[in-house]
Amino acid sequence: MAALPSELALLSSGHKTESVPSLPLTHAAPSESGDSRMESPFSYTEWRPTRPQRNIADDLSPQTLTALIQDLSTTTYALHTNPYDPNFWFQRAQILSQLHYPELATGSAHKSSLLCDAIIRSLDQHPRRRLGYRMGFYMLDDHEYDEIGQGEAREALRDVATSLRQYAEALIQSELEFAPEFEDGMFVARPYPWLSRFVNRSDEALEQVNAELGDLCEVRRNAFGQIGKGGGSEVWGVFAKKDIKQDELVVVDRSRTWGCNGPGIDGSRDNLHGGFGCMEDLHPNADEDDIDHDMRWIRDRTGVKAASVILHCKLLLCSIVDKSSHPLVHPLLARLTPTYREKSSSFKLKEDIIIPNEALRRFGVDIFANFTYDTDVFFTILARIDNNSWSDPNVSSLNGLFAMFNHSCEPNCTWHTAEDHAKMEVWTNRDVSKGEQLFVEYDCYVSGQSVAARRKRLRRWLDGDCQCGRCVREAEEVDGKAEVKVDMAWDSAVKPVLPEDEVLDRFKTTSSKGD
Repeated sequence: MAALPSELALLSSGHKTESVPSLPLTHAAPSESGDSRMESPFSYTEWRPTRPQRNIADDLSPQTLTALIQDLSTTTYALHTNPYDPNFWFQRAQILSQLHYPELATGSAHKSSLLCDAIIRSLDQHPRRRLGYRMGFYMLDDHEYDEIGQGEAREALRDVATSLRQYAEALIQSELEFAPEFEDGMFVARPYPWLSRFVNRSDEALEQVNAELGDLCEVRRNAFGQIGKGGGSEVWGVFAKKDIKQDELVVVDRSRTWGCNGPGIDGSRDNLHGGFGCMEDLHPNADEDDIDHDMRWIRDRTGVKAASVILHCKLLLCSIVDKSSHPLVHPLLARLTPTYREKSSSFKLKEDIIIPNEALRRFGVDIFANFTYDTDVFFTILARIDNNSWSDPNVSSLNGLFAMFNHSCEPNCTWHTAEDHAKMEVWTNRDVSKGEQLFVEYDCYVSGQSVAARRKRLRRWLDGDCQCGRCVREAEEVDGKAEVKVDMAWDSAVKPVLPEDEVLDRFKTTSSKGD
């Protein structure tokens, strides 16, 4: 890990210089929510960097990896004890960058920058207040320094905090591939080894889903036999519990987690690129929402990108309101799985990091001391949203029952959404027998396209090529046509000589002689 400039060490407890006295931290109680487990070392063999391979210049040896993983553990543990120390957040950002987790490095550096801003604001707005008063930041003992000494210490701390903020912002910019024009970085979404306990779906999550489904159908493991994750046990599907007639309503799924684009509190449409978005004044809020949970400010800030950002923030809010021990064990998320692909995608500083953190603070979460809502959890949630949500140009929604249905290009069910964006209905489109799996079509717009086009589109949700009956039949037909070879041996009859053939022969003879 690269060393910090010596003057930045003033922001950590126990560091001293000749000219400026040390500024000791007020130690917060260690966090009891150590569910992130980033402070627990993992084996270097479990390390899977999220930085795209083309951007990785150094080949980390097992020894280097082990040392960096230990540094990550040590620094994260220190943060559990001192969550308001911007220096520790910056150190962790550096380590995560060296471990090639650009999205996580950006998140930690952002928190370092926020804390530096808070220190500077406190110094500027309350010059005579004991530093850190009612904030949990750095404290100056009134009895340790006289007025002149306190003034000098404040100026020194302001300089140090300003310098550290610049370093943090520079690290953020280095992780954003398209900066400064766009605040986007590139990464390959992958599971984090310290969150491995959230990978498999529990029997409790299965029971919760079935309690919500009702009498007509149920979710079962091994939807396709022994094929898939965990010997097929992690592959769930919806099955009929009894014979179901055609055009029968199977599921009514009312969602708490949806978002929409549209004018915000001031009615402005300037950020909608000429569109109108959702015209409901109350949206994206619901009638029963607390006034403190108003999310229209997100629509103001994000415009045409608002729907997915609001959906993410609503999932965080559900975890808070329902007092879940961790967002990833909340019933809405514990039932879902991601589909990780070896494909680079972008992460966005504002939409994926800044706004979710701001929303959490508005919801009353201490984003520095509560590690259950750290950046790694953000991106784990986003991977599950990406694989299980549905959207249209103005709406993104996650319906926890609809997400249990598997896809088929010749489905036995259809789905419809209501105008309120929250309600989803699933109906049978033919008679279904007891024990038969219920399928929906994920994207009806590609239904009329070729098997190759459909399979390409469905990679958005599936681990591999769609293997529904229709796709298998059509793929076999395409392969069969490709294997047909034309044998010219049949064309062995003597051909008649036409007049133009004689003219062509004379021309060839003349040309040959001329050469």
